[in-house]
Amino acid sequence: MKRYAFLFLLLPAVVLAAGCGSSNSGSSGAAGSTVPTTPTHAASSKGTMDVSGMSSVTLQMHNYFFSPKVLKGTSGEKITVTLVNKGSTAHNFSVVGQSVNVNVAPGKSATAQVTFPKSGSVVFFCKIHRSLGMTGLLKAPGTRMNTTTTTNNTTTSGGGGGGYGY
Repeated sequence: MKRYAFLFLLLPAVVLAAGCGSSNSGSSGAAGSTVPTTPTHAASSKGTMDVSGMSSVTLQMHNYFFSPKVLKGTSGEKITVTLVNKGSTAHNFSVVGQSVNVNVAPGKSATAQVTFPKSGSVVFFCKIHRSLGMTGLLKAPGTRMNTTTTTNNTTTSGGGGGGYGY
């Protein structure tokens, strides 16, 4: 009888210990997590498009990335962005420092008007998937990618040799 009592006490401890393990199958984006917003992070490998002088552009929203990731425009230029959700989940398009916050359902599209900064770069992102790196840039002329300063999610860049020239 004592043997069964011991097993009865041991079983909950084993179940509890198993529940404390970690798993990589869940969401990795906890509230308050820090996501890099520097141009190097946002410019990744999904392309750059020069939209200088254009009145509109199409930005595709895929599962966890924008295409293109970097839009190059002129200082203070306003442009209408047509957001096309090519992904299988809802996405959002928000721009730091601007009143832009647009949700787009899978397979749907929407529009937003954005303004390029006078200098430097401004980050745009998906509020839902920002922690997964779904970010991009609105980049003004003369912005260098090699030296950056980020203040309140607005990124300005300085000179120096090298750089990626995005």
